[in-house]
Amino acid sequence: MTKPQKSLAVLFLIIIVALVLGVGAYMIYKKNSNVDKASGITNNLAVTGELISALVKPLDPNHISQEDSNTYQSNRDKLAQLADSETVQAIVKAYYENNKSPETGLARSYLLGALARVKSPSAVAGLGEIVNNELDPGLHTAAVTALSLMGTTDAVHVFVSAIQKSYSAGSTNRLEYSLSEVKNRDSLNYLIELLNTNTNEEIRRQVALAIGNIPGDVSVAALKNSQKIELSKIVKSAIEISLKKLITSNKLN
Repeated sequence: MTKPQKSLAVLFLIIIVALVLGVGAYMIYKKNSNVDKASGITNNLAVTGELISALVKPLDPNHISQEDSNTYQSNRDKLAQLADSETVQAIVKAYYENNKSPETGLARSYLLGALARVKSPSAVAGLGEIVNNELDPGLHTAAVTALSLMGTTDAVHVFVSAIQKSYSAGSTNRLEYSLSEVKNRDSLNYLIELLNTNTNEEIRRQVALAIGNIPGDVSVAALKNSQKIELSKIVKSAIEISLKKLITSNKLN
């Protein structure tokens, strides 16, 4: 082998090694982090784990400084911003693990606060698990609140499915109210579909109220069309409430 050939062979070997190392590093990155395409936020599992650990440190509510409070609130909000379904599961686990003493009560409230502020669509499945399976009212309420504020089609679907399966009056009331509070315009077509096709009277009533939260001609037209064919008095009443709300809003604008 000539000298130039040896040099090319060495260079080729270096390139192969670099590629192998690069692929290995990328796979490690993919294992430990996940990019939420909807928000563009990178959710590093190590980071969310550290934030959860910071939130569950025992804190005496009688001796908490303003600096401590600000730090905990900042960690809570960062955790909510980064949370996906895996993080939601980790929050639930930490919530149950830190119920041994009064000193962890404040920490648990921060965990619930983080859960209620989760915004990423990638967390809907995890929040849905809580809504469908958790008996703890704090966890259930926090998850329902997050889904209502998110208001995506998937979040609305969680509400509809859970209401149809719920056996608890308290749980059902929370779900129904939260469904009526949905304001996400991206869910409007699905809400209209539910109003026209769902067989559950209470779901149609709450959906009619939710449509009233989304101003615009499409909402008004959909409600008027449903009003003509709706047979339920309570659903018709909800439609009338939403129409008045929307028409008043249009006049003010």
